[in-house]
Amino acid sequence: RLQRVRFVLATVVVLLLLVIGMGASEAGARLTYVQRSLAETERQEKFLQAMFDAITDVLIVIDPELQVVRANRVARQRYGAQLVGRGYAEALARRSQDHPRDVEAVQRVFESGEPHRGEITSPQGDAVWAVARFPIFKDGGAVQSVVEVAQDVSRERLLQAQLVQSEKLSTLGEMAAGIAHEINNPLGVVSMFAQLLEEEIKETLGAE
Repeated sequence: RLQRVRFVLATVVVLLLLVIGMGASEAGARLTYVQRSLAETERQEKFLQAMFDAITDVLIVIDPELQVVRANRVARQRYGAQLVGRGYAEALARRSQDHPRDVEAVQRVFESGEPHRGEITSPQGDAVWAVARFPIFKDGGAVQSVVEVAQDVSRERLLQAQLVQSEKLSTLGEMAAGIAHEINNPLGVVSMFAQLLEEEIKETLGAE
């Protein structure tokens, strides 16, 4: 917003200079050109924001001072309408169990220029986020900003945990069946000899 205000003020100054220093017709042509440029810039800005808002995951853009300079609709809904302009560390401090590590990860992307992926868990442990951070480079090759995309994968991790538990129970059942089979073999032999012994005793000593 501050940059937009500065841009508008600079435009007004330029227009005043044009009106003062040029003829009416030339100034009018320049004024029309500037107005068209402003309208095109505003149109592109609206399109870019609409494209950001169409993304259903949390998406923010961070500058080298670790300030949030752009956020989509989902991010603003989750972290506040005034998210843009706030510090990354302050705005998302309550999102994970180890927020300093998240800040360090963003700084590492600025320093290395390499993407970073990871997962973060909410302090309550009820939400898991898959986070990807990508660098945006200047013409000279330096990183000018970082795009962070966070996707809620809580349901997927819950299903994975349930699947692991199911596999553990299945393995335990197979093990129990194997043990029962191994024990059943000698027990069958013992039972057979017990029956033979019983018959032999009945023949030699009587039924009683």
